[in-house]
Amino acid sequence: MDVVRSVTDALAKHDGSLASLDAEISRVEAEITQSMSKEKFDDAERLTATLLTLSGRRTDIKALQLAILAGDGGDATPDGKPTSKPAAAGFLKALDRLLYDPAIPTLRGEKVSLISTANGDLGKLAAHHAIQLKDNEVATARYNLWVGDSIDRLKSNQATQQSLWRNIFAILDELEVAGQEHELLATEHVKATEAEQRRRQDHREYLDSHRKHTVCLEDLVRNSEVALSFLESLNAKFQQARQELERSGVEARLQELLEMCRKGYLSAFGHYGMNSNQHTARFDQRAANHEHLIQELAFAQQQAALLGDTDKGMYARRYNELDRQRRSALDKVTDFGNDYQVRENNFIEIAANVQVVQRARAESMRAQTGLPPTTFDGNSDEGELLASLRGSRAASIEGHLARLTTVAKKNQASLEAIRQQLL
Repeated sequence: MDVVRSVTDALAKHDGSLASLDAEISRVEAEITQSMSKEKFDDAERLTATLLTLSGRRTDIKALQLAILAGDGGDATPDGKPTSKPAAAGFLKALDRLLYDPAIPTLRGEKVSLISTANGDLGKLAAHHAIQLKDNEVATARYNLWVGDSIDRLKSNQATQQSLWRNIFAILDELEVAGQEHELLATEHVKATEAEQRRRQDHREYLDSHRKHTVCLEDLVRNSEVALSFLESLNAKFQQARQELERSGVEARLQELLEMCRKGYLSAFGHYGMNSNQHTARFDQRAANHEHLIQELAFAQQQAALLGDTDKGMYARRYNELDRQRRSALDKVTDFGNDYQVRENNFIEIAANVQVVQRARAESMRAQTGLPPTTFDGNSDEGELLASLRGSRAASIEGHLARLTTVAKKNQASLEAIRQQLL
């Protein structure tokens, strides 16, 4: 229940702000009603803008509360969009992912196979090492026998040369043969000695390589055994944590809190959307009225020009003022529309995330209790609310276009009638 307490505490951090905003919204709504009854429309318009701002702030706080239960950390970016930090409520789901991650049995199999292969290589390496040691002993003994005989032959050859030199003129042919034999024996001796030196160097390098290879394989076996032991211990810890979470009933409590916050967020967004649509429609109507006045001013200027009135400055000043007010109203409509679109996008994304979390938690609870899965109709509520708000905004835009078309047709008809009278 520590997880539930931590989530409840995180939600409670926003209760004070929500209570303050609810009281402020109720106060502003009451003031709007009084201003409208007293026909103080400027005050009512100013208070309506304040109401829209307060409603948006309450929607953002509700979204943050919902994000805490939907799996986010409860923080937000400057545009009011929750971040994606994992919350404590997702412990069971994270443990399930780690517990049934296919990488763990794959890694276990790889380590077992690696240990078997390394042990096999160690056996082969030991056998080959024994053969090499025996061959080295045989070669060394063979060379020791041969080198003694070679030295004896060299000494005999030297004695023969001394004897032959005493009889050099008599045995020139024997001296030449003995000299050739000496050259061959010396060359063979040098080659054999150089070959033996190279062999001994190769053997020393082999011994060093064997030692390093043996150390590496033994380290690999030890590391693999430690990793395998760690994986088994980690798996046991995951199983224990999962069982403790299942016994604590955390998921059921978090599911209830999530549904409660979802309904609160849905209500707050609906209130914000209704006020946004009303405020947008009011400024849209104001822009249409200014457009109508501009059309009438243009018509009056055309009529005055036909009657000989040349004071264009008055019409220009009046036109500039009406056009400024019209553009100001349209800018307000655009700002309200952009702000609503941002909050609507956040609303859609949060609704989708909440449904995913609800389904995952319901599936986890079903696995624990063996009951049939729970059906959620959260998306239908959000969809009906969005359809209602969008329908209201679309109707306002269509009415605005229809009014502009009617004004243009009336002005064109009046101008044509005056032209006919003058003709």
